[in-house]
Amino acid sequence: MYHPNHPASEGFPFECARRWALGLHAGYAGIQQRTRCFPLSLRATYFMDSFFEDGAFAFIEGGAGIQEARRNFPAFGRIGYGYRTILDKNCSLDISGSLRAVYDHPMIYDVSIPGYIPQENIRRSDALYGAACISIAINF
Repeated sequence: MYHPNHPASEGFPFECARRWALGLHAGYAGIQQRTRCFPLSLRATYFMDSFFEDGAFAFIEGGAGIQEARRNFPAFGRIGYGYRTILDKNCSLDISGSLRAVYDHPMIYDVSIPGYIPQENIRRSDALYGAACISIAINF
């Protein structure tokens, strides 16, 4: 089922070598239509030219999220490719595309009660969600 989720995140990348960066990312994201979480992840980025030059980059990211209404920590991963344009000495623009996967244990809605089935009455509820993402980031 298609549903736009519009995630927002803040990242703190650290240049490890001339072409590598490691970053800690946190934000707010939708998993599916009625499920939102606060993800925390670690991202490794490889720049084809350099961290401080125009050029392509590839990244891989993984982490877990904290859901608003319950004590559930969905795991997620992301892999992507993009292009960085240097705008100024301390500012750049990244445009990237990525594939994201989220593994969650969603609550089950029952229309006969109406409401969600209590967690103690559920033996197992697993879901794997996938998404194609396009993102724009301003770095300073």
